[in-house]
Amino acid sequence: MMKLQIMRNIKFLNEIGKLAAKCLNLDVKMRPQMLEVADCLRTIRKALRRAQGNMSQGFLSRWMRSPSPNKLILEKQSEPALRYFGDLKVFTRQSEPAPRYFGDLKVFTRQEMEEITRNYSMIFREEFNEILYNGVVGKDCPVIVKNIAVCSETERENFLQTMSILCQKKHRNVANVIGFHFEENICKAVYESSSDLSLLDNESISFTSRNLYETISSRQKLALSLRLSIAAQCAEGLVHIHSLLGEDLHSNGSDLLANFRSANIFLDKNFMPKVFNTNLSTFLGVSVVQQYISANKFYDPGSKIYYSDPIDVAGLQFNPKSDIYSFGIVLLELITWKPAKYFSGGKTHVLATDFLEAYRTSSSPLDIFDKEVYNKQDMFFLQEVITIAVECLQLDLKNRPELNHILSRLQIIAEAQSCFTRKHTGKPTSLR
Repeated sequence: MMKLQIMRNIKFLNEIGKLAAKCLNLDVKMRPQMLEVADCLRTIRKALRRAQGNMSQGFLSRWMRSPSPNKLILEKQSEPALRYFGDLKVFTRQSEPAPRYFGDLKVFTRQEMEEITRNYSMIFREEFNEILYNGVVGKDCPVIVKNIAVCSETERENFLQTMSILCQKKHRNVANVIGFHFEENICKAVYESSSDLSLLDNESISFTSRNLYETISSRQKLALSLRLSIAAQCAEGLVHIHSLLGEDLHSNGSDLLANFRSANIFLDKNFMPKVFNTNLSTFLGVSVVQQYISANKFYDPGSKIYYSDPIDVAGLQFNPKSDIYSFGIVLLELITWKPAKYFSGGKTHVLATDFLEAYRTSSSPLDIFDKEVYNKQDMFFLQEVITIAVECLQLDLKNRPELNHILSRLQIIAEAQSCFTRKHTGKPTSLR
């Protein structure tokens, strides 16, 4: 059989050799056309397959009737052989997953992470399944380290997928990831920080930082022009975060959840916002909000629950427009200058509930606004922003606007309000 197989292969090789000789003819006119070459090769391939099939089927028929112990070896093979068996299916080995791209992200060692966080002695915030630490990269680069416990291979894959997506592009209104550390049961992401550093007498480091939630709660007065600028820039950051997933070829239909709330919007000394703490939701459409609720944790004033889409809280599948709802809550905080949960008249209030009830009755819920944070000349611009907020808080996902539309409208309103203020007062709005 081996001799017949060799003779058959030589015959086919001779035919291919003759074809090659025609292609190498020095006389251009004598060379065959490419269509003729293709037809000839297809004919040779078909003839070769027929010959292989006849030999293989005859061999298999005889082999299956024999008591050869080699059959047991074949049956136990973990991977099917790569050969032709007539009409039988030919299996191929599955390819390895494509390597992930992490751009210019730095993969930190365990020792480097300990140096950055001073042995994890500087806790920034602790909530749900994550711990946030202050840290310093180098001598003067403040960072925030996000510590995440991972309990399954799915969660580990989710973390790496998040890193590969977030590294694609950087944006000035996003706390960009600059590196990470990866272990079996714990993952650590290193993000930009807006904190100011100072060295104390005992050589310890002091971090001075502010977020939008704390700024609103402190009752620090900001001009409407500045608050509208913060709103537009937050929309820019959110648009950027959502755009990353659309450009990722290996996202497998995952939804990007920005975990958007005022406590996750950092402000620098010039009040430029950075959206922080993005997450990738790949747990069969279950968002971090649903995971947070299932953990039966106590909700702090800046908790996710007050910013969460009711559809998301109800346990239904997360939708990218759930972030639009959260953005609407933050927009209410900016124009009313009240946090999502606040105390007034001896009782607790939920801003979204109070706002929507007032809007249904008067279409201009200015009664819940802090009178010290707006002027009569701002009424037209406030009404325009109120309209956007109401659209964002629609329970029907189809009625919520697209992020790009929200961004363009806020930019127009902010620019118009700024021009109006300069024209009529000669200076930015002054709040007393």
